[in-house]
Amino acid sequence: MRDDQALLHRPAALGLPGGGYHSRRESPESAVRRECMEELGIEFIGAVEVLDEHFTELEGKRDSLRIFRGVALSTKLKPNREIAEARWTPLDYSGLPDGRLISRWAEMAIAAHRGTSS
Repeated sequence: MRDDQALLHRPAALGLPGGGYHSRRESPESAVRRECMEELGIEFIGAVEVLDEHFTELEGKRDSLRIFRGVALSTKLKPNREIAEARWTPLDYSGLPDGRLISRWAEMAIAAHRGTSS
Protein backbone atom coordinates (compact mmCIF):
# COMPACT_ATOMS: atom_id res chain seq x y z
CA MET A 1 0.00 0.00 0.00
CA ARG A 2 0.96 3.57 -0.53
CA ASP A 3 -0.70 6.49 1.25
CA ASP A 4 -3.38 6.92 -1.40
CA GLN A 5 -3.31 3.73 -3.49
CA ALA A 6 -3.39 -0.05 -3.11
CA LEU A 7 -1.61 -2.58 -5.30
CA LEU A 8 -4.00 -5.28 -6.54
CA HIS A 9 -3.34 -8.28 -8.75
CA ARG A 10 -5.59 -10.92 -10.26
CA PRO A 11 -5.22 -14.62 -10.56
CA ALA A 12 -9.10 -14.65 -10.36
CA ALA A 13 -10.63 -11.70 -8.44
CA LEU A 14 -8.36 -8.73 -7.88
CA GLY A 15 -6.62 -9.28 -4.59
CA LEU A 16 -3.46 -8.83 -2.62
CA PRO A 17 -0.07 -10.26 -3.51
CA GLY A 18 0.85 -13.11 -1.20
CA GLY A 19 2.01 -16.64 -0.77
CA GLY A 20 3.65 -19.16 1.46
CA TYR A 21 5.61 -18.40 4.58
CA HIS A 22 7.72 -20.82 6.62
CA SER A 23 8.60 -19.39 10.03
CA ARG A 24 11.69 -21.57 10.39
CA ARG A 25 13.22 -20.13 7.21
CA GLU A 26 12.21 -16.47 7.12
CA SER A 27 10.46 -13.67 8.99
CA PRO A 28 6.99 -12.48 7.95
CA GLU A 29 8.60 -9.27 6.62
CA SER A 30 11.09 -11.28 4.54
CA ALA A 31 8.24 -13.39 3.17
CA VAL A 32 6.17 -10.39 2.05
CA ARG A 33 9.23 -8.84 0.43
CA ARG A 34 10.07 -12.11 -1.37
CA GLU A 35 6.51 -12.75 -2.56
CA CYS A 36 6.03 -9.20 -3.88
CA MET A 37 9.35 -9.39 -5.72
CA GLU A 38 8.60 -12.86 -7.18
CA GLU A 39 5.03 -12.09 -8.25
CA LEU A 40 5.21 -8.41 -9.20
CA GLY A 41 8.83 -7.21 -9.25
CA ILE A 42 8.10 -4.80 -6.36
CA GLU A 43 10.72 -3.77 -3.80
CA PHE A 44 9.96 -1.83 -0.63
CA ILE A 45 11.69 1.20 0.89
CA GLY A 46 12.34 0.74 4.60
CA ALA A 47 10.27 -1.45 6.87
CA VAL A 48 6.94 -3.04 6.05
CA GLU A 49 4.32 -2.75 8.78
CA VAL A 50 1.83 -5.41 9.89
CA LEU A 51 -1.63 -3.79 9.78
CA ASP A 52 -3.77 -6.75 10.71
CA GLU A 53 -3.71 -10.51 11.17
CA HIS A 54 -6.48 -13.05 10.50
CA PHE A 55 -6.76 -16.79 11.03
CA THR A 56 -8.53 -19.05 8.56
CA GLU A 57 -9.33 -22.73 8.22
CA LEU A 58 -9.82 -22.78 4.47
CA GLU A 59 -8.87 -25.94 2.59
CA GLY A 60 -8.97 -27.89 5.88
CA LYS A 61 -5.88 -26.29 7.39
CA ARG A 62 -5.35 -23.50 9.89
CA ASP A 63 -3.49 -20.56 8.39
CA SER A 64 -2.74 -17.04 9.41
CA LEU A 65 -3.00 -14.12 7.03
CA ARG A 66 -0.98 -11.00 7.78
CA ILE A 67 -1.81 -7.76 6.03
CA PHE A 68 1.22 -5.53 5.50
CA ARG A 69 1.71 -1.92 4.46
CA GLY A 70 4.89 -0.71 2.82
CA VAL A 71 6.20 1.94 0.45
CA ALA A 72 7.18 0.65 -2.98
CA LEU A 73 10.52 1.73 -4.43
CA SER A 74 8.81 2.15 -7.82
CA THR A 75 5.29 1.99 -9.22
CA LYS A 76 6.53 -0.05 -12.20
CA LEU A 77 5.10 -3.59 -12.08
CA LYS A 78 6.72 -6.70 -13.58
CA PRO A 79 4.11 -9.46 -13.06
CA ASN A 80 5.24 -13.05 -13.43
CA ARG A 81 3.38 -15.72 -15.46
CA GLU A 82 1.03 -16.57 -12.55
CA ILE A 83 -0.48 -13.08 -12.55
CA ALA A 84 -3.24 -12.33 -15.06
CA GLU A 85 -3.45 -8.65 -14.12
CA ALA A 86 -1.76 -6.24 -11.71
CA ARG A 87 -2.46 -2.55 -11.19
CA TRP A 88 -2.25 0.31 -8.74
CA THR A 89 -5.67 1.74 -7.91
CA PRO A 90 -6.96 4.52 -5.67
CA LEU A 91 -8.32 3.22 -2.36
CA ASP A 92 -11.89 3.99 -3.49
CA TYR A 93 -11.39 1.60 -6.48
CA SER A 94 -12.12 4.43 -8.93
CA GLY A 95 -9.26 3.19 -11.12
CA LEU A 96 -10.97 -0.14 -11.79
CA PRO A 97 -13.39 -0.95 -14.61
CA ASP A 98 -17.02 -1.38 -13.49
CA GLY A 99 -17.94 -4.87 -12.38
CA ARG A 100 -14.38 -5.90 -11.45
CA LEU A 101 -14.37 -8.36 -8.54
CA ILE A 102 -12.29 -7.47 -5.47
CA SER A 103 -11.29 -10.18 -2.99
CA ARG A 104 -12.61 -9.88 0.55
CA TRP A 105 -8.99 -9.93 1.81
CA ALA A 106 -8.17 -6.89 -0.32
CA GLU A 107 -11.21 -5.08 1.07
CA MET A 108 -10.15 -6.00 4.63
CA ALA A 109 -6.60 -4.76 3.96
CA ILE A 110 -7.79 -1.43 2.61
CA ALA A 111 -10.10 -1.03 5.63
CA ALA A 112 -7.14 -1.78 7.94
CA HIS A 113 -5.01 0.77 6.06
CA ARG A 114 -7.71 3.40 6.55
CA GLY A 115 -8.08 2.43 10.22
CA THR A 116 -11.67 1.26 9.76
CA SER A 117 -13.20 -2.20 9.91
CA SER A 118 -14.79 -3.86 6.90
